[in-house]
Amino acid sequence: MSRFIKILILHFAIFGILFSSCKNERHDVHYTPIKIDSLRALLQPVNQSVIADVKTTHAERKEIPITVHVEGFIDYDGERFETIAARVSGRIEKLFLRYNFQTVNVGDKVMEIYSSELITAQQNLLYVIENDPLSTEMINNLHQRLITLGMTSAEINELIKTKKLLQTVTVYSMYHGHIHEQGSMDVTEGKQMNSIPENAVLNIKEGMYLDKGQNIFTIYNADKIWVILQIKMDDVSKIKIGQEVDFTVENEPGMEMTGKIDFIQRVYEQGENTLRARMYLDNSLHQHKIGSSVEADISIAAYSALWVDRNAVIDLGGSKVVLLKSNNAFHVTPVKTGMTQGDLIEVISGINEDDMIAANANYLIDSEGFIKPASNKSE
Repeated sequence: MSRFIKILILHFAIFGILFSSCKNERHDVHYTPIKIDSLRALLQPVNQSVIADVKTTHAERKEIPITVHVEGFIDYDGERFETIAARVSGRIEKLFLRYNFQTVNVGDKVMEIYSSELITAQQNLLYVIENDPLSTEMINNLHQRLITLGMTSAEINELIKTKKLLQTVTVYSMYHGHIHEQGSMDVTEGKQMNSIPENAVLNIKEGMYLDKGQNIFTIYNADKIWVILQIKMDDVSKIKIGQEVDFTVENEPGMEMTGKIDFIQRVYEQGENTLRARMYLDNSLHQHKIGSSVEADISIAAYSALWVDRNAVIDLGGSKVVLLKSNNAFHVTPVKTGMTQGDLIEVISGINEDDMIAANANYLIDSEGFIKPASNKSE
């Protein structure tokens, strides 16, 4: 109802009062004054209330089965990675790996390192064997030191037999997976972070020097991976360990998969508490690509809440309101809402089961007007 019409009605009401007053003075007839509450409804600002005779509804508390829709991504299992480090200080003589994300298997050569420390340790072992062969304890200690520096038992036996020093020590992979240059990948808080693109040439080169104990590569095993689900704030309280999840992965059309939530991690970011739910996914055939987006539906058996028809709620962007009926007028009232399920939306606060609200709130709103919630329900 426009402001002009309200003002016109108000003028007619006042004219009626004056006319009745004059009539009573002439004929000594008693009259019933108009109630202040009736006029108050007329005097409300047009952006806070509206007078109309429309269908009303009310919120209803009930328990219904629901499905929560969430998004997520595929990530490496943060517990299935190993590190390759330099056991000895020295220079990289030969590098057998060239690219990030290159596949390596157990026993594959990674690099050959020249080290003066390794040369000295070999010379010490040969000297003791030649000059004091009965010092078995010292020989065993020197033998173990070469093992620690990266030589294999077969290489040490060959050294003792030929007395020919190995100029380099070969670093072998003890794990199976994808190689990542140290610092190019970090799996923390369930979130994948890549700073180097896939198949990028390694920064580490032949001729570079390494320090003893320096981490060189990380090997991630992608046979089992994680599906990380990012839970919205409104749905945090509904998600539990063990709930079934139906999901699909991008670029894999027609492949609908099912899993169960294995772990829930609460994350505090941007001033709000959120959740990340995790599922394990078999990837022994390596058909799922790390970083792929996931669309998922989490089934919740039953959820009890205060529900109202979605048409009764107006979304203002930053807030949501309903039109609450009071004194034959509808007043704009803010509400806090939760999840939606079909044609229903959860009401967390703002109204209760006894409140009558407009069943179709958008029908009463002037598209050119600005909606401003009233300060309280009774205004």
